[in-house]
Amino acid sequence: MTHDQSPETRELLRRSAAGDEAAFRDLVERHEGRVYRLALQLLGDPVAAEEAAQETFVRLYRSLDGLRGDARLSTWLHRVTVNLCRDEQRRLKRAERLTDLDTAAPKLVVLGSQTDDLEREEMRQRIRAALERLPEQQKEAIVLRYLSELSYAEISEATGASPNTVASRVYRGLRQLGALLGADRGEEEVS
Repeated sequence: MTHDQSPETRELLRRSAAGDEAAFRDLVERHEGRVYRLALQLLGDPVAAEEAAQETFVRLYRSLDGLRGDARLSTWLHRVTVNLCRDEQRRLKRAERLTDLDTAAPKLVVLGSQTDDLEREEMRQRIRAALERLPEQQKEAIVLRYLSELSYAEISEATGASPNTVASRVYRGLRQLGALLGADRGEEEVS
């Protein structure tokens, strides 16, 4: 196995940057297996892993002129692949949260026994619309706290924010959510 800092790899990078397509294909062939396996481990989906691997090499091609000769190519490819996979995971989680919101929205509402199905559906729609208007971090904190039923410590671990920051986001988000829902009903907003 060749090391990325070998003279051969540096020469392939130099030739690739100069427009030598065969040299770039050689670089891709040397690293595509490792990049794909990493993406597959992170994403768990062969199609998504293939897309992430392809995008990694597209970014390599676009970055050829800026790559420093002293940096390990494998390290650069690893970092780009991990970041692309994280972006894809975030995108998928956002899509899941929005889908799950339709079924989980009733947990946010205390409904009396006299409330009929039409009123419940209206309330779900209002909550969903109000949640969409919240800042992303507040919306995320509320969804994790009340729909996923995570503790502040668990939310802290999932988001990387401190427990105090999580508590603040939940508090501010609930106040804003209440204000938005009150405004939708024509009530005065809470300041």
